[in-house]
Amino acid sequence: MTEIDLLLTLSRGGDSCQQFKRDATHAEGMAAELAALANSGGRTAFLGVADDGSIAGLDAADVRRLNQLISNAANSRNQVRVGEMSRAGLAANLRLKDKNHFRNSYQQAAVATDLMEMTIADKPQSSKQKYRLTSLGKAHAAQGDSP
Repeated sequence: MTEIDLLLTLSRGGDSCQQFKRDATHAEGMAAELAALANSGGRTAFLGVADDGSIAGLDAADVRRLNQLISNAANSRNQVRVGEMSRAGLAANLRLKDKNHFRNSYQQAAVATDLMEMTIADKPQSSKQKYRLTSLGKAHAAQGDSP
């Protein structure tokens, strides 16, 4: 990506395909972002960029700290639960509290990309609905690529 391409991309603003992060200080929040990126099929996070698309930048110490934070976040989430779980159970496992954010950013993406399936496929709104990894989801989990 050239500098001009970057500036054009940033000028479009943040949306469902690109996230701007001025900084990150919490491993849990970073872990959630990493999971969303992994499940998105093309979403990009720009670190050192303010919400308005202006470049705030990162110095060498920030980059080292963020690398460590990302490593810690990835390691803390690298355990995939096997078996069937409710939507609430999945969200709790990921330590996500916002139901809409979980459904839109994680659950629907995992089902759409065939990483996870519903146990009652013909009744998606059933109160007894649970989710389980598909064979593709299990393969990703075995490789350490948490769905």
